[in-house]
Parts: sequence; structure tokens; C-alpha cells
Amino acid sequence: MRYSADQMQTITALSDSDMEWLANLPHYISLQEFNVLCVHAGLMPRLRLEHQPKEVLTMLRYLDIETRRKMLSMKYPDFEQPDNSIFWAECYDGKADVVFGHSVVSLDGTIGYWEGLGRGRCYGIDTGAVFGGYLSAMILDSTKPESREIVQVKALREYYEPAVKYKTL
Repeated sequence: MRYSADQMQTITALSDSDMEWLANLPHYISLQEFNVLCVHAGLMPRLRLEHQPKEVLTMLRYLDIETRRKMLSMKYPDFEQPDNSIFWAECYDGKADVVFGHSVVSLDGTIGYWEGLGRGRCYGIDTGAVFGGYLSAMILDSTKPESREIVQVKALREYYEPAVKYKTL
């Protein structure tokens, strides 16, 4: 895998124990009492949770529109959706709700929301805090298991300016 200069800077700043800690983190969290899955990036359709490759859970944005089985990378340098692709949440077919980040859905605090093809819904909560947007979280309340409350804090500033204007979903 090729890493960007930013990624290399992060990797070299981490100690061996930091890398070990990261390597041992779960790739998803299942909150069955709320019927919610938390993933970093996304889920592949027609594939059971326990069979999702870690690359899908941690890196997925777009799928080949025909097969919906192949991950596609964004088009660089402008971070655009690749040709003949679909955003994974548009074809999510699971029964659980999914809360995910990884893909900046807005900088104005608007949460991404997709009705799944199954019963599950997808909530994109990456609202671009690093780019001066918002830090967003979903509150799940055991007294109201169906409730999905979003809380947000506006970033104090823009912490990172990418080389090109970042595209939101």
C-alpha cells in the first residue's frame, strides 16, 4: 500500500505500542440493544457482518455500480466519486442501523442519512471537524432504544487544509 506524506508523518509519529494498540481495536461495534452497528467506513452489501473484510470496514466509500462487490477509490486529485460507482450506503441491505464516519458528508453540520434496502438506516456523522466543520456524535438512550439524537460541536478553527477543495457527499 502507498501512503501519502500526511499518512507517513502520522505513522512515523506513532510508537510501537501505539501501533499495537491500534491493531488490536475492533473493526466494528455491534450495539444489539439499539439495533446499531458502528463502523469506521462502510459495509459491503450481501455479505454477513462477520465476513466483511477489514479493508471494507475501514476504507469503503464507493462500490462498482454493476457488481456492488468491488471497492473503488476516489478519483484524485479532486476527491471525486469514481465513474460507474455508487456510495455504499445507497445500497446497504442490512437490518441494523449503521453509524459511520470516514466520508465527510457535510461541513455545515448536516448529517448524512440513507434509507437502506433492508430495514436498516445509515447515518454518516463525519461532518468535517478537521476542515472547520463540526464534530458530531449520536446519542443512544437505553430508555428509548429507537431514539437517534445527534449532538454537535463546531470546530474552533480549520485544523487541516487539503491540497484541493474537499468534496462532501
